[in-house]
Amino acid sequence: MVILQMRLAKCEDINKVITGLEEHAKEFNRTNYAIASSLLTPSLALVVSRYESLEISQKHKTENTGMQEKLGKFEIIDNGYWTPNFTNDSNRKIKSNYLIMMELEVVIGSEFETSSLAKSWFEKYGEELAEHNIQTWNLRKIAGIGINKLRVGHVFPTLSQAEKFLAMGELPIKESEVSLHNELNSKFRNYVKNISRGIFEIKTHFAE
Repeated sequence: MVILQMRLAKCEDINKVITGLEEHAKEFNRTNYAIASSLLTPSLALVVSRYESLEISQKHKTENTGMQEKLGKFEIIDNGYWTPNFTNDSNRKIKSNYLIMMELEVVIGSEFETSSLAKSWFEKYGEELAEHNIQTWNLRKIAGIGINKLRVGHVFPTLSQAEKFLAMGELPIKESEVSLHNELNSKFRNYVKNISRGIFEIKTHFAE
């Protein structure tokens, strides 16, 4: 099972964090991480590590001695394990740079309903968005504070496209399919208790 460890951290110097993680990755021959910085709050960094199992994640943990010195001031304010439900880019070919990430607190016990609606959405629109170089994914939280949460991400090639989505929820979907898109989103929102949203610029992509 693929596991993503997602850390949101307050850092003094994002460039030092990027350089420090690059050096660490070279030292231990790792390609399993990605870094993004918040456009809203530039001192916030999103660091994501990808593992094939928890056992591998713990092995890597023993290699992280001395990381603080490499990264500089780095205070983790949110940390959790997530697993992918759906994505339109399983091979990580799309290298767009502007991530809008929504964290959704969902009604406990609504896993079947939300998963079914998300599956319908991805089957209908995932490939179409990939044709526009928009990567999209849906993650389920499996460990951390408040596990009745999903994260939905759209990664856009340009900042202007990301802005249109932020302001109007606009995606490059065929006009004839907009009504179904709105209907699926409306049904999905019936199970959502709260939404947080951030916009990030991806500084380091996952390797393919």
